[in-house]
Amino acid sequence: MTYPTYVHDLVEGVSKNVHHLREALNERGVDAVDDSPRVDVADMNSKIVYVKQGVRAYKRVRAALEDPSVDVVHYHVSIPGMAVWAALARARSRSRTPMVLHLWNPWFDANDIHVDAGRDASYHRLFNGAFTATPWLASFDGIVVSSDYQRRQLAARGIPRVSVIPNGVDLDAYPPAPADSTRRNARRELGLPVDRTLLLYYGHLTPWKGVRVLVDALPRALAENPDADLVIARTRYGRDERAIRDRLRQLGLLDRVRFLGVCDVPLLLQAVDCGVVPATAAVGTACHPNVVLEYHSAGVPIVASHVGSIPEAVLADETGLLATPGDPQDLGDKLARLLSDEPLRRRMGQAARRHAEAQFDWRDIARRYEAALGDVIGASSAERAGRDATRAWLRASRARRSP
Repeated sequence: MTYPTYVHDLVEGVSKNVHHLREALNERGVDAVDDSPRVDVADMNSKIVYVKQGVRAYKRVRAALEDPSVDVVHYHVSIPGMAVWAALARARSRSRTPMVLHLWNPWFDANDIHVDAGRDASYHRLFNGAFTATPWLASFDGIVVSSDYQRRQLAARGIPRVSVIPNGVDLDAYPPAPADSTRRNARRELGLPVDRTLLLYYGHLTPWKGVRVLVDALPRALAENPDADLVIARTRYGRDERAIRDRLRQLGLLDRVRFLGVCDVPLLLQAVDCGVVPATAAVGTACHPNVVLEYHSAGVPIVASHVGSIPEAVLADETGLLATPGDPQDLGDKLARLLSDEPLRRRMGQAARRHAEAQFDWRDIARRYEAALGDVIGASSAERAGRDATRAWLRASRARRSP
């Protein structure tokens, strides 16, 4: 298993997924080995890191392809264009060890809503573009995607045979708060007020995550909920914090928002009443995002954007509310409803936990992966056997014709 931009402290979604998938496969007796080059999450603010890490990933994939003890190489990418590095490794190797590509994030879609994305939009058009990734897909013996949304994207490009396996969540690591006392203690540990209704955003501060839209939705959301505050727990990836603070100051809401750094996420989820996932585009954000599944596992109801594959993970009006992406008014209305209705939050939180248990347990997800990888290995073995039989027949035929 190789993921070029694996974040060592697991504060990035695909890194978490690779980590948990490997652990779950190992529990099933599969000798899954992670050989990913590590990177610090802050390094990803500079796009050159993807080139540097891609070269490292190329070397590791090529070494794995030529290692006779390896049955299958499982190459993971968040940016579809990064598939090129494994394709180059396959081209330079004589090995026919099967290789599987997992595209964790979707292709850029011109219909996505972008809010002041600036140069990031050009970057995603290039490296997350279908035209960039498509030429390399033939190098892989199998393709896995995280959502039906991605499957439809690939099918539109004439790539029909893919396995759809959603992300998972560690249900044991993200339990619901068992009692109000647990929530109060979690808040004290994090330095949060114990007597407020707390709405949480946690993750990167990039334009695609939609936090600027969330800020513009706050006047509507908080006007009817004077006892509510927003908590922003951010990673070091993204440059939007200054713009977010400036906008909050203009709106006179800076005192209603509490900024935290990287936190113990299970503790954080036990401290809050509800969450928000205000993504403005599917690219890089919305293929069964980990935050959605972790909210669900912890029994935290959410308002999330109706974008990408989020509607595949959130049961509308059952485990959360879906809002129009990029629309502060609609997002504000949905947040106001959830913040003001404690019985609704309780019902949705309980339903969310049940949904996570039924659909997103990593142990079940790993079983599906094992079957998909086994199919690729079996097909590759059959193909090799067929080629060997053909060569043997040709040799025998030539021998019979020889005088």
